[in-house]
Amino acid sequence: MELVDISSPRKDSLNSEKIKLLLQTESTKYTVIKKKSSTASSSSLPSWWSSFGYPAKSDENAKYQRIFGYVSCFKCYQTFIYSAKSGTTRLREHQNKCARIISLSSSSSSSSINIDQSNISSSSSSILIDHSIDTASSIQSTLPQHGFRTSLKLSETDTNNMKTLCAQWVCMDLRPFSMLDDSGFRAVAQELIRIGHKYGMIDVNEILRSRHTIARSINDIAATYREHMKQKLIEPLKYRAITICPDFWTDTYKNISYLGLNLTNVDAHYQFFSIDLFCRPFMGVKSGDLIVKKKKTTDPILTIDISISSNNNTLPQAHKDAVSSFNDGLSSEEESGDDEEDVLPSLPMVRKRKTNDKEPLLSKKPVEDIPRAAKTILLTIKQCKKMVKFIKQSGSNKDIENLGGTTVHQAIDIRWISIIDSLQSILKSFKIIKKILIYKQQHKLIMNIDEKTIKQILLLLKPFRDVIKLIQTGNSPSLYMVLLCFQTLKDVMSSYQSLLDYDKVHGGDESKEDVDETDEDILDELEGKDTKRNSMSRRLF
Repeated sequence: MELVDISSPRKDSLNSEKIKLLLQTESTKYTVIKKKSSTASSSSLPSWWSSFGYPAKSDENAKYQRIFGYVSCFKCYQTFIYSAKSGTTRLREHQNKCARIISLSSSSSSSSINIDQSNISSSSSSILIDHSIDTASSIQSTLPQHGFRTSLKLSETDTNNMKTLCAQWVCMDLRPFSMLDDSGFRAVAQELIRIGHKYGMIDVNEILRSRHTIARSINDIAATYREHMKQKLIEPLKYRAITICPDFWTDTYKNISYLGLNLTNVDAHYQFFSIDLFCRPFMGVKSGDLIVKKKKTTDPILTIDISISSNNNTLPQAHKDAVSSFNDGLSSEEESGDDEEDVLPSLPMVRKRKTNDKEPLLSKKPVEDIPRAAKTILLTIKQCKKMVKFIKQSGSNKDIENLGGTTVHQAIDIRWISIIDSLQSILKSFKIIKKILIYKQQHKLIMNIDEKTIKQILLLLKPFRDVIKLIQTGNSPSLYMVLLCFQTLKDVMSSYQSLLDYDKVHGGDESKEDVDETDEDILDELEGKDTKRNSMSRRLF
């Protein structure tokens, strides 16, 4: 191919990170060309030009056209902004660093350092070679320059000072305490420590940028992530190995429905990943044609050429159209208005309730017909909720902690598993809670609650808690676990001895804290719990 140097720069929406990614992933279309010296001898060029060149893109005539305003490294494709007014210090530093890293990796294969060329996302634990820039005079690199961190014990003065600063930050700026455990905050803090180790004591205002600068950089970062996501999705879409799931949910507080699109896939390295493409307000009925119409009238998140997957017969038609609409741009107002006029109103659909001639397998009983022992169990759960509510409102959790107990957790109606957590927290501090309630003259809250009954209820609900935690895995697939969990519950609920055997195997550390007392309390099954277990067993069968 011939090399063509354009005399005048052309406008392009590329940036340094995007050019680097294109050089790594699309080597047939993008390359790095050498700088031509203005004189006959190439020795007139600075030494750092031996490692750098101009990024170029192949046109329709198979000729490389230079991308103006940037220079790229021949070895790692690191791209920098370059113009007549920009300095060359960072280019010389990168040349020394890149040559040193490659020489170290080639000299010893057993202790080589793998350089992550993507550099799209970084975590606090990743080795960032691009940030380990040292002076040109240094030859031997140190471990902190490569991202290795040492563990040491700070002085008590420094530890207390950090606690005070964090507490003041949370209280004065009204920030949530969870921000201190946020991975992004810790990544920023770790980077500040690295910069301080490199340059010494410097002003923090020289490092941190203003909110306006960060807001402007989000667009560039988002474009880089989209480009990286596009490269990851091309292959699974080509081989029809991706699952596209629309998700509808409603905000009951604002009474607004939302439509989201989620992609799940297992890559060639057997790594599962899930991508949420978008989530936008959705007005209308949940139907395939409205999904497609909504997707076509919104700006696509990604522009992926997936015409190769248009013959996919395994996807519903609505999903095919939704996927193919990735290539559609944002329609103009006139075109969208014409589309609305062309759509004919559909006939009102009359839904008929399905009649079932068969008798129900299990008839619902009124509260009056429930056995007395079963009522006792329901009353215990209800009374435990009242007791926890009083402890929360009166601030007695602090008293429980001072006496050596653990705080009680409140049950939430929309989370069924929270009932189990609430009963477990009561059981751990049952004696302490009883003393505090008697001291506060709240005997009525503890009268109908028996420690043995709570243990028996937890024994009955423990298999259901394990199954719920196993199936509720977020966006990852768990449908294949339903049949296994269903069979497990059938086997466990078949008899009380099976329930005891399950508790011995899956009891965990909680059941081992007080083995003798627990065995005595659950040795004989309560009458009311027997009724509950039989009812659950009949529903499973």
